[in-house]
Amino acid sequence: MRNLFFLLSSGNRGGAQSVVCDLSSEASCYNVIFISGENITYLEDIPLHDFGYKVLPGLSNTSGPIDTFRAFSYLFSLCFKSTSSIFHAHNTKAGILVSLLSIFFCFPNLFINHKFIRTIHGWGWRGLPPIKASVTYIVELFLSLFPSPVSYVFVSLDTYQSRPWFFAKKNHVVYNGFNTPSSHKYTAAVFSHLNARECHKVSNAPLSLLMPARFDQSKDHQTLFAALSMLDIPFTLHLCGSGTNSAGLHELLKRYPAISPSQVIIYGEISRTELFGLYLSSDIFLLVSNYEALPMSIIEAMAFSLPIIATNCGGVSELCKHGHNGLLVEKKSIIDLSNTISFLYNNPSYTRRLSINARSSYLQSFTVKRMFQSYKLIYD
Repeated sequence: MRNLFFLLSSGNRGGAQSVVCDLSSEASCYNVIFISGENITYLEDIPLHDFGYKVLPGLSNTSGPIDTFRAFSYLFSLCFKSTSSIFHAHNTKAGILVSLLSIFFCFPNLFINHKFIRTIHGWGWRGLPPIKASVTYIVELFLSLFPSPVSYVFVSLDTYQSRPWFFAKKNHVVYNGFNTPSSHKYTAAVFSHLNARECHKVSNAPLSLLMPARFDQSKDHQTLFAALSMLDIPFTLHLCGSGTNSAGLHELLKRYPAISPSQVIIYGEISRTELFGLYLSSDIFLLVSNYEALPMSIIEAMAFSLPIIATNCGGVSELCKHGHNGLLVEKKSIIDLSNTISFLYNNPSYTRRLSINARSSYLQSFTVKRMFQSYKLIYD
């Protein structure tokens, strides 16, 4: 059986980690091994019963040059110990090492039918301090000068079209996919709650808003809180994701006294099962961002038939079709975001139509089965 190595820099759940987790559910025809720069916090969510797992600190974004060299040496030895393996990197640091690794195996006398693949979930220099961003860009440019058998997979047309000029080899666009829980109770619950959502306007129940996103510079919690402080409708906001339980987010929330602390429920990082429960119990999905590639959370929200309100940036518009399965707002537009939330609250029938179309969009284009079939063409 052919080895399939998934290489990740971070052990915390994010978009790339969710993709790998779901992708592995279809990869039973391979010997799957996860190699991560940090301890993986979501091992229980990996659907495979039999898989390999190794922590390789040099893959971590925070590792120093010595650990990085050790990681490269370990991967290099793997190439000699195995034949016809697939090395699939999903983060910038891991991707750079795979690109470097592939250079040594692109010559006929060394090449032993390995496949080297990098999925570009977003540009690694975005959001980095200027010096680190420049170094990352220069390293990528330098590696592009060498012959390499790496195949680059972009998760959105936006990511592909915004690629630097030196990413001109073996390019593919494969949209991310998501696996809904197989249990029939989830499917039934999606449509049961879909019917219940229409009752909120009649019963004057608080609108349940969900934003599952880490607290960092890519997300715009400040615009979110400012927009919510302008609402004159009852609502409850649910926040989850890495860093959401930090002092920084709590301090930011205190700047908006119009929002009662009882209206915002902060969970921090939660399990997938808990996240699925929040999708089922929420009325509207929010993603307020400064920049994005192709947000996995929007695909997950569509799978649970949630209407979407999202910032129009990156590949978001490739998922959220304005007026069809959700509504787009412009970056930093506080009034636009506030008015859009109010509009959906006051128009339950329209909101229901967005919900139904969201589920249809997911089934048509963003299942894991479809994603895996696209990757398998590249693997083989």
